[in-house]
This record gives sequence, structure tokens and C-alpha cells, in this order.
Amino acid sequence: MEDNYNTNTSSQPNENPYPKFEPENQNEQPQLEQPPQYAQTDDLNQPLIMGEDQHDSGEYIDQFLLYTKYINIGAGTYVAIGGLYFLFTLKIWNSSNFLMSFYTMFLPLFYVFFGVLLILSEYYKLEVNIYFRFLRSYLGRGIYNIFLGTQCVNLWARSSDFFSWILFTLGLIYLFLHIIRSKIDSDVKSKLLD
Repeated sequence: MEDNYNTNTSSQPNENPYPKFEPENQNEQPQLEQPPQYAQTDDLNQPLIMGEDQHDSGEYIDQFLLYTKYINIGAGTYVAIGGLYFLFTLKIWNSSNFLMSFYTMFLPLFYVFFGVLLILSEYYKLEVNIYFRFLRSYLGRGIYNIFLGTQCVNLWARSSDFFSWILFTLGLIYLFLHIIRSKIDSDVKSKLLD
């Protein structure tokens, strides 16, 4: 068998020290390994959570993630409307303690901001995803939904408990998907390195 390695010891900058691929047949092409379909992308115009090109998890998870998009939009709308309700009904001034009243004065503004942020994070082509990039991953979205769910426990009525549980459960599901995805990515990396 012929050795394909270059044994020339001269150090010229244009020489390639690696073996040259010479196909046995002229029609044979080298086989390149395809990257995994669920590799992360740094392109802000591509969705990280939604889409077939981001994960190889099947049609059911894609449908579930589409439903979570609508659930997040609905919950974000509910949180923002709850903040506006508190702001316009002036329920923040019912406290006799000034410091507590000062704290609760900003609370509705945070509800509006967090609700609008949850809505805008579902539209991945907006510039919001540059500044709040953590909302493009399962881990960031899960922690954010859990945080927002715990903040909205007694927003304005008994129905806010329902939305709080939805956001909290959805956050746990996102964390579970992050763990599964991390396991899949580590398995793929170990197979590629073997």
C-alpha cells in the first residue's frame, strides 16, 4: 500500500501536510458528515424554539410548540391588561402606608412591560430578541415563564391564579425540553467525536 503522507521535510507555506483524497473511481465523491438538524443558530432571523430545522423531535412537539406560542401570547396579553387595570383603577393608592404605596405604584408598570415582552418574544424577527436573547432558548423561556407565573398569582381575580398556573406549568415544560435537548446535543456531539 502506498503512503499518501507528504514526507518532504522542507517547510514551504503552500504545502498541505494532510493526505490527499484520491477516489478509486473518478465518480466517487468524499462523504461529508451532515451537521445535526437541531444545532443552535446565531442568526436572529431564525426561530430558536419553533421550526423543523431546529430540532428533530417530530410533528407532535412542533404542534405543541405552536400551541405554546398562542398560550404565551394570551398570557402576555392577560398580564399586560392586568397591569393596565391596576394602573387605571388606581388600586395602588388604597394603602395607608406610603412606602408600600410607592412600591405598588411601579408594580403595574412592570406587569405591562413583562406582558408586552412575552408577546413580542414570540415574534422572532423583531429587535426585542437582540436585547432579550434569553427568551429565544428553552431555558430562558422556562425561567421567565416561571418568574412571571409566580408574580401573577393574585393579579386581580381568581382567574389570575389559573393563568399563573398555566405560565408556571409552561415554564416547567420548557425546562424539561431544555434538559432533553441538552441530552440529545451531548449524544450527537459524542457520536460525531467518535
